[in-house]
Amino acid sequence: TGKREAEDALTALQESSETSLSALQRELDAVEKSKREDGDALKTLRADLDTKLSELQHELDSAETGKREAEDALTALQESSETSLSALQRELDAVEKSKREDGDALKTLRADLDTKLSELQHELDSAETGKREAE
Repeated sequence: TGKREAEDALTALQESSETSLSALQRELDAVEKSKREDGDALKTLRADLDTKLSELQHELDSAETGKREAEDALTALQESSETSLSALQRELDAVEKSKREDGDALKTLRADLDTKLSELQHELDSAETGKREAE
């Protein structure tokens, strides 16, 4: 009967081991399945992340291009404004110079006119004096 008990104990141990091994195999299969699913989810997440990063980089590049274009336009506008301002300043200087020259010419003309009027007045006065003396 000891032999029989030993065989029964061995059979029970074998069945218990097979049950445990089967349970461990199911757990291992579940872990591997979960790992594959997690890997697939990570691949999907990585692809989504790469897509978003690419979109953000494109937006950043577009913003940089827009910024450079705006800076270039501003620089061109500043240069154009400076050129226009410089031309206007030259025109204003020329007008002021012409105005001074015209003023000087008018003063000279006025002085000449005053001299001629004075001479004519003197001649008129002399003629009147001569007329009175002749009468």
